[in-house]
Amino acid sequence: MKIKQPKLKKKQEKEDESYLEQLKRLQAEFENYIKRVEKDQQRTIQNAKSQLFLKFIAIKENFERAIPDNKQNRGLTMIHQQMDKLLDEEGIREIKTIGQTFDHALHEVIKTIDGAENKVLEVVQQGYHFGDKILRPSKVIIGKSDQQDPSKKSVIKEKNTNGGHSK
Repeated sequence: MKIKQPKLKKKQEKEDESYLEQLKRLQAEFENYIKRVEKDQQRTIQNAKSQLFLKFIAIKENFERAIPDNKQNRGLTMIHQQMDKLLDEEGIREIKTIGQTFDHALHEVIKTIDGAENKVLEVVQQGYHFGDKILRPSKVIIGKSDQQDPSKKSVIKEKNTNGGHSK
């Protein structure tokens, strides 16, 4: 009987270690689950805020359109200023556009006109950042070079001098 006790003790120790390892794994899995749920909740909150801020931005832009026609109405100006302050406090920033090089992640081209190649010349609708996320890209007009490739000019001249036909 004395021989069996050390074997039983070793067997019990192995079982204890196995249970302890399982417990540690379960604890780590649970902690990872909690972190994942918290991240998902934060993402859901950010998405909901983004949708709400887009609605506020639309109201702000309506005030911006109304103010020039109603300069005597100080209330409109005050409400517009409050809206600007609110958006600023929440981390909403306008995307810098005029004079910037076109960036497809920040800008949506509405039209191209003669001007500096790939430079934003005019903003049709302002875009906004919310932290590192783009709430809405800026709708812009960008420049395109009005200079043609010199090799294309010579081909056009050649066609014009011989009537477009080769002799």
